[in-house]
Amino acid sequence: TKDNLDIADLLAAAERQGFTEIDTKHASYALSAKGKAQYDAWMRDAQDLIQRYDIYTDVDADSTGKAYFDSGSGQDLRVTVWEFEQVDPFRARFLLGLNDGEWDELSDWRRAVTDAAWYGEVFAPVENAPTVDDFGRARLQRVMDQAKAELHGGMT
Repeated sequence: TKDNLDIADLLAAAERQGFTEIDTKHASYALSAKGKAQYDAWMRDAQDLIQRYDIYTDVDADSTGKAYFDSGSGQDLRVTVWEFEQVDPFRARFLLGLNDGEWDELSDWRRAVTDAAWYGEVFAPVENAPTVDDFGRARLQRVMDQAKAELHGGMT
């Protein structure tokens, strides 16, 4: 535990809230039952985001809103749709990265968790995504209607 001085305050707070506990056998921190339940809840949320929004990962939409999904040349509209549906895009991005294991093997996680530039990279897709107004509210609604129809088998 003394090797984690950079995140000592974070670990202490997680322990106070019951999310971690000390594994005395290995002299390390471990998720408690409450911590595992929280992690599992995040994974369920991530899976829900994937089911509901992955169709928007590659969308080629013309000026009228006619959409082509999985075109190979479209743009990622997930953040735009999240904004439209009032889903916190930073939380969603975090959950998807956690689900995908993006940070499982960081070469220097101690530096990363305290480096603003690392967070800038992680959240760049959110910061750089077109806004609802940039894309066009009515156009986005047409794309979303087509996506919902496709997800429910209404389109081929």
